[in-house]
Amino acid sequence: MISALFIHREGFMSQGSLSRWLSTYAEKNTFYVYQSAVKNFLAYIYGVKVNGSDVDWDRLADRYIAECREGRDCFKDLLGFAASLHGRPPKTAGTYTVAVRGWLEYTLDLEFTRRQMRMLRGRLPKGRKARTEEAELTRDTLRRIISHCDLKGKALFLFLSSSGIRVREALKLRLEDVDLDSEPVKVTVRGEYTKTGDSYVTFISREAKEALLEWLKVRNQYLDSAVKRGKGLSKLGYGRGEKQAEDPRLFPFSIQVAYQMWTNAVKKAQMEERDRNTQRRTLHIH
Repeated sequence: MISALFIHREGFMSQGSLSRWLSTYAEKNTFYVYQSAVKNFLAYIYGVKVNGSDVDWDRLADRYIAECREGRDCFKDLLGFAASLHGRPPKTAGTYTVAVRGWLEYTLDLEFTRRQMRMLRGRLPKGRKARTEEAELTRDTLRRIISHCDLKGKALFLFLSSSGIRVREALKLRLEDVDLDSEPVKVTVRGEYTKTGDSYVTFISREAKEALLEWLKVRNQYLDSAVKRGKGLSKLGYGRGEKQAEDPRLFPFSIQVAYQMWTNAVKKAQMEERDRNTQRRTLHIH
């Protein structure tokens, strides 16, 4: 379970209905996606900005639930929200409506009928795949990008490209999961790290090993610096809590840090292109 403290750091009051529902999801990625879905729904309903720092989302969620209990038609709201997602990739739109539906059913103790579900699907954008045309990440393209990375970025991106591991799985790996003495280097991905719950073994290239060894030389120094920086931000009232010096992970940083490293490197390599229809970047970590 996600602790009340974690929820509070994300800007939610621990006693709110939205926080209670989100706390039933132990997977952080699911938590963030579903959190974003309900925020977008409430923004659609009340005309507030999704990124508004002055919005108390749990209080707004409680207000909406109270209105539904007094007679507001939440299904009509959900239909309107689904129709408003036509500028989004079909997969994102589908996930958002599933999340909001789950929140409403859980909080209001109701269940939408099959007929209502057919109506809801009819409002969603057609297709199952994201509409963004992704650029091919060739070896030369990757080399250009990682030339603008520091040691941790270079190690992570070469590790991902040669092992085939998902970035979220890679960021959960512990030091003992990587056997640097084997040839090639053996990586054990435990079931607790994966999306399916199944464990598997993979390997990395010599180039990725060399980058990883260089990163490991400065990993502890990076961690010490991150701990000190976290303490400073925490005293000022910023950040998401203090960094732990005992972090056992191979790459002891967040998914947000990984994405930001990639975005910055792509920009510096002057390779940032966006799909003309979705305006999303065409080069991705995965």
